[in-house]
Amino acid sequence: MKLRIIVSIVALAGGIAFAQSGNRVLQDRYVIGPIRGDLIGNCADYGVGNFEVWNDWEASVHDVILFEKDGVTPKQLVENLKVLWEFYYNSTNPEAKRLTGGPGENQQLVMTYENGRVVSLRYSGPVFRVNVPGYGQVFAETGVFKREYYDGAWHFIMNSGKNQYWDGDIEALCWALK
Repeated sequence: MKLRIIVSIVALAGGIAFAQSGNRVLQDRYVIGPIRGDLIGNCADYGVGNFEVWNDWEASVHDVILFEKDGVTPKQLVENLKVLWEFYYNSTNPEAKRLTGGPGENQQLVMTYENGRVVSLRYSGPVFRVNVPGYGQVFAETGVFKREYYDGAWHFIMNSGKNQYWDGDIEALCWALK
């Protein structure tokens, strides 16, 4: 509940700032998916078995794009993604064991542009979360992840929270799906 309130206040404040700037703003809502067989990682890397973890999912998205005063060049994109449903499974036996992700998975992406080129990406929120009944959480992507583009390359600036997807740490998820 606190997260929703904070996101609402930030979105409202951002919307007021956008409206007062005189810049053009576009909003869009759409659904991604359903996506089938999205690769999460290879369990052979952990000695758990010769299979991959795959993910089926669908999400709703709300984008707000702020343009420079010229009305054409993007300045910032704020994207709110909410996972509607998802399943994780063993690639060699997809029907044997499936884990459900969630609930309450969402993520905000703030993409900043300079001269129409992306220079900063900031992701925040619990976008992946898998709990095994009777055991607890085995996979999660939460917190804040930030990258910036400079000197011709992307650089990690911040990676806080539990970021098993970005860090490639899927061992517990592999054991749960073995």
